[in-house]
Order: sequence, then C-alpha cells, then structure tokens
Amino acid sequence: MFTIVIPTWNNLPYLKLCIDSIRKYSQLDHEIIIHVNDGSDGTLDWVKSQGIRFSHSEKNVGVCISLNHLVSLASHDWVLYMNDDMVACPGWDTAFRQAIASTNTDLALFFATLIQADNGKSAHIIKKDFGSSPANFDEARLINEFMSVDKKDVEGVGSQPTLFHKKWWNIVGGYSVEFSPGMSSDDDLLMKYWVVGCRHFRVVGASRFYHFSCKSTGRIRHNMGGKIFAMKWGITQKEFFQNYLATLGKSAHASAGESALFPHTTIKGRLRRAGYGLFHEYPLGDIKAWDVGACTGNWDEKAGDTSTSVEAPATRQDNKQTWLILSHAFNMDGRAASQTITDKIPHLIGLGVEPVIISGALGKKEEVLEHHQVLSAFPAGLRFDLRHYLKSRIPNQLAYQAAMLAVTFVLLPVYLIEKILIPIETTWSWAISAYFVGRRVIKNKRPALIYSTGGAYAAHIAGYWLSRRFGIPWIVEIHDPMVIESNTLPNIRERFLMWLEKKICTGADIVWWFTETAMQRALRRHPQLNGRGHYVLPGVDAPDFERTPHHRHEQLVISHFGSLSPTRNLQVFLEALRGFIGQDTSRADNIRLHIFGANLDAISAQAIEQFPYPEVIHNFGRLEADPVTGESGRTQVLKRMNEADCLLLLHGAEPACEEYIPSKLYEYLWTQRPILGLIHRNAQLTGLLREFNHWSVESQDVSGTTQALEELYKRWEQDQLKDSQSNSPYTTRRAVEIILGWTNNMTLCKSRLK
Repeated sequence: MFTIVIPTWNNLPYLKLCIDSIRKYSQLDHEIIIHVNDGSDGTLDWVKSQGIRFSHSEKNVGVCISLNHLVSLASHDWVLYMNDDMVACPGWDTAFRQAIASTNTDLALFFATLIQADNGKSAHIIKKDFGSSPANFDEARLINEFMSVDKKDVEGVGSQPTLFHKKWWNIVGGYSVEFSPGMSSDDDLLMKYWVVGCRHFRVVGASRFYHFSCKSTGRIRHNMGGKIFAMKWGITQKEFFQNYLATLGKSAHASAGESALFPHTTIKGRLRRAGYGLFHEYPLGDIKAWDVGACTGNWDEKAGDTSTSVEAPATRQDNKQTWLILSHAFNMDGRAASQTITDKIPHLIGLGVEPVIISGALGKKEEVLEHHQVLSAFPAGLRFDLRHYLKSRIPNQLAYQAAMLAVTFVLLPVYLIEKILIPIETTWSWAISAYFVGRRVIKNKRPALIYSTGGAYAAHIAGYWLSRRFGIPWIVEIHDPMVIESNTLPNIRERFLMWLEKKICTGADIVWWFTETAMQRALRRHPQLNGRGHYVLPGVDAPDFERTPHHRHEQLVISHFGSLSPTRNLQVFLEALRGFIGQDTSRADNIRLHIFGANLDAISAQAIEQFPYPEVIHNFGRLEADPVTGESGRTQVLKRMNEADCLLLLHGAEPACEEYIPSKLYEYLWTQRPILGLIHRNAQLTGLLREFNHWSVESQDVSGTTQALEELYKRWEQDQLKDSQSNSPYTTRRAVEIILGWTNNMTLCKSRLK
C-alpha cells in the first residue's frame, strides 16, 4: 500500500472530488494524509468529518514545508504526492505497483500520466477535456474514455503525481525550503535524485489522473524558482532536462559511463549564477517577500486524532485583495483609454478589491485611493506627459505654449536621439518609471496580482517586468490589437509589438481583448495562450443623470462623437450626404451634422471645405469641463448624445478595424437613440448594431450610406425615430464581474502551490 500525501489551501470542491476518486478507483486501501493550510473555507471541518489523517497550519506554509511534514507522518515506505485538483482513474495504483516490481531498486521516481484539457508543450500529457471545474466535471465520460489514448511508459521525464520511496526522500532532504513557497521545487528534487545516483525517472503510461489544468498560482507570491535553480546548481533547468534527463530515453545512454552522466556546470549557468547573485537577493529575498515566518503560526500536530485536535483561532482578515493597477492614462476626462479602467474602479472596490494605481501624470490625481502619478523616463514620453500635465495646470494659453516651448528646447537634443534609436511608442519609457514605483508598492503592499491595461503599451511592459521580478500573477487588458497580420516586412515598432504580444501571451496568467476576433487571432499566433485568453465587451455604466426621452427636433440632427483620423474620417459619409441632399436641395434646411471631438483630420477638413451645403455642418470641437456648471466634458458629451436624432458611428477603413470596436458604441447604446454605423469588416460590431435594430453599412459604401440616410429622413419626417426602449446589457459592472470571475477561478484553481 501507499501513503498518499496532499497539501491543500482552501480548495474544498476540488479536494472532495480528489478524495472521492481515490476511494472509488483504488485497488488497495491506501493511507491518505492531508495538510490543511488555513482551511477557513470549511476544508478543516470537512477533513475532520471524513476521519482522514491530517495536519493543519494556521497559515499557508507553502508546498515545500507542508509536503516535507506530510512525508514525515507517512506509515508506508512508498509515498504518492498529488495535488488536490487531480482525479484518480481506475487502475492507477495497480500500474504503479507493476512499475515498482519491474525496477530492481527503490532509488526511483515514478510519475502518472496526466489527462487535461490542454497539454501545453508536453507530449506526455493526454489532451482531453472532461471539465474545467467540479461544477462541470463529466466523470462518467472520463471513466469511459480515460484509456482511449495509448501511452507507453516513458523514461527521462518528470511529471505529477509523483511516487517515491520515503527513504530516498529523506536522504536527499525532500523539497528544499529555499524554493519556498514552491516554484521549481520539483525540478530541484529531480536534480537531487540524479546527483545521488537515481537513473529511473519514469512516467507510467497506465497510471492516469485527470488534472483540472490550473495555470496560475493566484493567491501566492511566486519565488523565482528558475533563477534559484541556476544559482544552486550552476546549470539551467533546460540544460539539465535536455543534456541529462532526456538521455535516459535514448538507447545510447546504456553504454555511457556513470561519470559521463554526472551533471556539470555550464558557461550559461555560471554566468546566470554570477548575475543573479550579484544583483538579486536569491533565495532569501523571495522567502522574505513571501512570508518572513511561514511556520510561526499555530500548527495542529495531532495528525491522527480527529476528535481531539485543537485549533487556535485564526486571525481573520477582511477578504479584500490588493491589486496593483498599471495604466498610463487614468482619470482623464473624456479619454477612452482612461474611461476603460477608471470606470471599473468603483465596481472593483465594491467587489472586494483594494486598487493601488500607478498612472501617468495626465489625469486628475485620485484623492481617496492610493494613486501614484509618474512621468516618463525618456524625453519623448516626458514631453508627451508634460504637455497634458501643464495644460491641466496652466489655464492661460500663451503661458502654456511658452512653457511647452521651454520644455521642448531643453529636451530636443536627447529627444531626437531617442526618436532615431528607439522608434517605438512615444510613451514606452513610462514603463521604466512605473517599474521602480511598482517595486516599492509591491514591497509595501504585497498585492495579489498586477493588472496592466492600455491604451499605452508601456503599462504592459512594466507589468511584464514586475511579474517576472516578483513572481506575482499578471492579468492583462489589451484595448486595441497589437499586431496586424500582413505580408509586408515589419518595421521596428511592429517588431517590438510582436515581441510584447508574445511575452504577454506566454507569461500573463489572464489576457483579454475587447473583440472576439482580436482574441482568436492572437491565439492563432500564440497557441500557448490556450485557456488563458478571453474577450469581454467593456461596456459603459449609466451616468449619474437620467436619460431624457427623445423629442423630434425641427431638423434631423445627426451627431458624431470621437476622434477622427486619416483612416477614420467623414469623407464617405459626406459624399453620401451630398448625394442625398442633391436629390432634393430643400433637405439642406432640414438636416444638420453636428461634430464633437478633437481637431479634424486633413481628409475630413478637406471634405467639409468642399461640401456644397456648409450650413448643414456644425463643428463644436472638443467639450471640456465647464468651470461654471462643474460638468465634466464627458457629462456634456453624454447629454449631447442623448439629444441627437441619430448617432453616427465611424469605424474606419484599415485592417485593424476587423479586431476593434469603438468605445463610443457603448455610450451610444445607453442613449437608446438610432445609430448609423459605417463598419469595416467586423461581424461582431455589425451584429451588436443589428441586435438593437440599428443601421450598419460597409464603411466605404457610399450608395448604401445614402440609402440609410433616405430611410432615416423618412422616419424623421414621420416622427418615427423613437428611442429603442432597450437597455444595453453591456455595462462596466458586467465586464468587471466577468473579469472577477476569471481571477476568482484562477485563484480557486491554483490555491495549491504548484
């Protein structure tokens, strides 16, 4: 018989399923011992009620400490370590017993064959989806199909669950505490076994377990396991696996001498050892940042006596999570990149998140929350930031222009050098400033995760650096598509964005885009993203004033809001409008185009200049905060939207539009006013408009736009341009709840340490 040891940390639904499978599908009556970390979710009470041997720590002590303790309690020689989110399949233990019998030594490590929804990069994992959680787990189908894929035993590979002899675990010292809380502790164990002479590292094909395939550790701070491995052993994990472990699966190894198989340090390993040792405090810095006294809380040592175990009262916390939010644009009136994150903050707070924000100095500083405003580190970004910063603080236009002239003069020499040598996003160097401020925040606040959002891609660079440095889970919100697929040779900026997208899709724990197409294309470029990639419609909440029911104006007022550019301009619409009015010039008295937003682009400006009915067009420019009424520019914009007879949505005419939905759409939907959308090859956006009975025309279709204007005008004449009476379901609150669902599942799924 085996002793089965399972560390768990507030993961009760998965643990119940795990224990049930062991009881149902084991041939022998194995000993089970569980270490309960915390257990405040009901785990401790449930384990006691089941009569299972257990140990308990008041705090989460990490996998290295908890597993070493469990092995010390084991009654049998052979011990199986498994995670609490694994389900045993019939015959698992019989296959392990046969593997042990086939080996003439107990100096061996045996591993089960995992079945999971994704196999990552491992050829030894069976890819089959039987559910992502206990709620949708299809046990009956698993039992029918778990042996449908043929897998032979494989030597020279590590995996989990892990079966080992207790004697050798104790000889090598088990899991080394310098890897606490646990990242890469399994690779270190393989190396220690190798050093003492083990040459049996076998994945047993017939011993199978279903794994819920959780992909992030969620609630714990990662240690830099790979770096600690290189410092300890003088070679990298990859070198150990490729140059040593993998040789066991090759027949040539049989004739090699044992000395040839003993590991040696490498140039790469030595350089990394020197660099990590010189510039970082590994492993002590990691352990300190995780928990300076992981084992100092109360422990329950009565592992075999469930009736008399005494539990000291746990220190209760408020269940709030601290999130470090990185956003270059934050709290900026009327800026889409800012609204996307700023609007989420009240909902995040209401749902138990304590946000700590690092942003550029572009918007208003948050007075209630912890908010750090930092400037870019290099001249191009610094000039961009100061332009907004000074404009908000110098009301006199001449004084502002004089200040900017002085700034430009001072920065110009280095600015030009930066633009020549680093021709990427202007604000890229904000990532440097955000990183150093983020380091301080992380050391003081120990956030549960890093949330980068943009907008400006500098936030994602900083998020990547901080996540790598501190091992904190990283979630990423991508506003606009980074990479537009084409057959042309990419320039420096495009290559940089390709690099950054790859880092995000490989390293982030959760990534989401704002359209399904953007997510699907990113997944096609980066299959490793797999189940970590999502999309969500960001939506918008109703403002703090009542929507006014529509009343017909004396003229048909079509209003456009938002920025214009050479690829998103008024040319096609004005051409259609000219043709529509040309059919009956009296219509020029009855129709008005109102334009709200920043400066006109050159194409729109030229089209307006050439438009033969100038009285039709009114350009109101950008609506800024009103110092008299106190209304923000955004509030004024929403009220103007609400007053329009029809809202014009210009999508653009470039390839990126296929993966992009203008944020103005959600404000338009809130008004319930009719929308005329000129859309470029975006089925999802077209579907959203038609869902609420709005008009959608191909962006370059002049005749189709003219036809839509004919119908609009006819309905206006008949007073039939009524409110849709349909409340938009796409709200910020809904988006936040979806995101919290992903992060909560991430946390639940990885409450274990690995």
